[in-house]
Amino acid sequence: MNNLFNIDDYIAEKKVTVKRRYTQNHPAKNMSTSARVRNAVFTAIGDGVLTEEEMTKILSEIKAHRRWLRRNVSLFNISEDENGVKSYSLSVFGSRVKKKTQKLNEAETLNEAEATPEMVLQVQQALPALEKLIQKRSGVKAKLMAEMYRGNLRIYSENLIGQISPLGRTVFKEIAISFWGGTLQEKENQIWFNPNTSYEHPSGGSNGTDFIWQSLWFKLDKNAWIEGNRVGR
Repeated sequence: MNNLFNIDDYIAEKKVTVKRRYTQNHPAKNMSTSARVRNAVFTAIGDGVLTEEEMTKILSEIKAHRRWLRRNVSLFNISEDENGVKSYSLSVFGSRVKKKTQKLNEAETLNEAEATPEMVLQVQQALPALEKLIQKRSGVKAKLMAEMYRGNLRIYSENLIGQISPLGRTVFKEIAISFWGGTLQEKENQIWFNPNTSYEHPSGGSNGTDFIWQSLWFKLDKNAWIEGNRVGR
């Protein structure tokens, strides 16, 4: 099932021309407007920069293909400071792709919008119910928080390292629950999330994996959490 999320990144359901054809040696470039990974990276980077560590963490949280960055290097300008820290900003081509694809996405996804402050408060007040549901399904006791983050409603937990064994602490430096997505679906009057565990290793590097559900929704009119398919089932 996990592979389906990656396949979608390479299917061109609808394409827009982001670079016109000038000669036979310089053909036009078309790009899919439904690329989940690329849109998530565009949202995170905004008009600024991402460090290599931030980029790696984002890609791991949304389960991007391990070669996604290499395949899409033309979207970025990559720089390195005196300490050897790499940073990514959008290239001229990347900015053009972002402008054209996101404009089309906004026109085509009229049922998606940004959550209001009232909705954020409603979700925050429903977090204890979600904490109980997580404990029931996994045995994990998690203290959750919710806030708006770069245009999306973000739910995340405190560091859960204290709940794993001493052996596990030699493998993990930090482990937490992160609900990716936070997308308001106006037509259904609900907010969609993709629950993940994200973790960092003592020697560096980070990763993530699905946590309990492949999808989870918060139904605004019922003030209730709606469970999607369970991971591994």
